[in-house]
Amino acid sequence: KGINFVGNFDVSNPGPIDGTSEHAHAIALKNAQNIEIHDCEAQNIKGDFVYVGGGRTGEAHEGKSTNVLVKNCIGREFKRSFVSFIHCDKVLVSDNTISKQYAYVAMFDIEPNDSSQQTYNITIRNNFIDTIGIFVQVYNNGTNNVNPKSLSIINNHVSNCSYFYTSSLPTGVNT
Repeated sequence: KGINFVGNFDVSNPGPIDGTSEHAHAIALKNAQNIEIHDCEAQNIKGDFVYVGGGRTGEAHEGKSTNVLVKNCIGREFKRSFVSFIHCDKVLVSDNTISKQYAYVAMFDIEPNDSSQQTYNITIRNNFIDTIGIFVQVYNNGTNNVNPKSLSIINNHVSNCSYFYTSSLPTGVNT
């Protein structure tokens, strides 16, 4: 509660997409349970404000993060997302004020790495969002069917976004 995160991301000079600095998250949860993040501020973060994930079977941090609340936070400028959902269940993102004027990665990114990592019961509601990029992106990595199981997007105020929702389907699946 009440933590102010200040990074050194500069939207006018974002640097390379190098796989390291872009994962400098303000908060990274792996196999975390019953976590509340509220009344925090984050600005100029090179990674995600909150990364919600877990480890695969046999890895350190094996298992998914569950019962996570991100509420009443203020976020300004991220290289990646306000929240990335990688391997989790019962995540509520509510009543936040967020701005992002850099289009790389969506404001909310649902991107499990493979079929052993799943996302369940994600709710994004009552947020005030100003972004030039994508609001919500669901990404399937290769042929793995990792779409979220129950995604609710309710009563958000979204301005300036290029796309509200995108989805990348597994190979061989058409709509």
